[in-house]
Amino acid sequence: DKKIIDVGSGLGNFKKGLNKIGSDFDVISFDKGMAWESAMDIKGDALEMPFRDESFDLLLAYGSAPLMYSSRGEFSSMAPVIREMLRIVRKGGTLKIFPVAIDNPDFPEGQKRYSKMASEVLDVVGEIHQQSPDFKIKIVEVKDFGDQQATRQLLEISKP
Repeated sequence: DKKIIDVGSGLGNFKKGLNKIGSDFDVISFDKGMAWESAMDIKGDALEMPFRDESFDLLLAYGSAPLMYSSRGEFSSMAPVIREMLRIVRKGGTLKIFPVAIDNPDFPEGQKRYSKMASEVLDVVGEIHQQSPDFKIKIVEVKDFGDQQATRQLLEISKP
C-alpha cells in the first residue's frame, strides 16, 4: 500500500528492478528533458512537481536532484528542491537523497562541487530541523564498493 516516487529516475532502473520481483508496486518515475523520456511515467521539474501535498510514502533521489542542480552550479535551487520533495511526502513518510557529499581523495576536481552541495543541503536540513524539530534526520556514511577510498553520505529525513 506504499506509494514511491523516484525523482530524477534516469533510465528507470529502480522501477525496473521492483517490477522483476513483483507487480504490486506503485512507483512513479519522474524526470524531465532526458533522452529516455519515453520511459518515464511523469515528466517535469523537481522544483515544481505536479503532485498534491503528501502524495508519497517514500521519495528516492539517487544520484539525481539535488546532485544535478549542483553539477550545473545551481546551488540556490537545492533548498527549494528539498522543500518541494518534503511537500509531496506524507506524514510518516521518508525522503532519501544519495549522495549528499562525497569524500574521495582520487576525485579532487569534484570535491569542491560536492562540498558546496553538502553545505547547501545541510543548511536546508538545519532549517528544517529548526522549524520542525520532530523530523527525524539521519546522515549515513556509505563506503563505495568499487573504491575503498571513497565515502559517500546518504541523507534520510522522516516526516513525523
